Amino acid sequence: MSVIAGKCRLFSIENHHVSPSPIEKVVVGEFWPDVLAYDEKKVRLVAVRAEHPRLHDLDKELLSVPLSNGGALVCEKGQKVLTLDRGYVIAAEVSKGDELVSSWAGHDPSKTHFMTQPRPGKLVVTDVPSDAGKDRTFALTTATGNVVCEGVVVATAEEL
Repeated sequence: MSVIAGKCRLFSIENHHVSPSPIEKVVVGEFWPDVLAYDEKKVRLVAVRAEHPRLHDLDKELLSVPLSNGGALVCEKGQKVLTLDRGYVIAAEVSKGDELVSSWAGHDPSKTHFMTQPRPGKLVVTDVPSDAGKDRTFALTTATGNVVCEGVVVATAEEL
């Protein structure tokens, strides 16, 4: 199962505005927003409904994957991330230099943007993944089977 650390940002979409939102706020919210995801068949970024958001674990060991945008993807070691050349790969198995499918080029994951570019970009893993301690983790499902988290396309949990 793929789960996301509580402080990692998903990107909610409303009227073409893409806003960062920690997954824990999506889970405890009273609505299930549309979030940024990747349609592998159409090879484009899309808005999909975040379904069945839920707390997964209270004390899960996490991994930090440093990225070329200056950020990091913090996730469980078994989280699947989408690479440009190898498809989905377990986060613990990515290497420095791996290229990950991401939100569009120039997207700053800390700010709200108007979504003008549905074509995905890439982020490069800048160093080997490292231990990130323990924290709460959350899971959700989407129609695409993935979601953009911290700018990177990651697999979502399997259907319930």
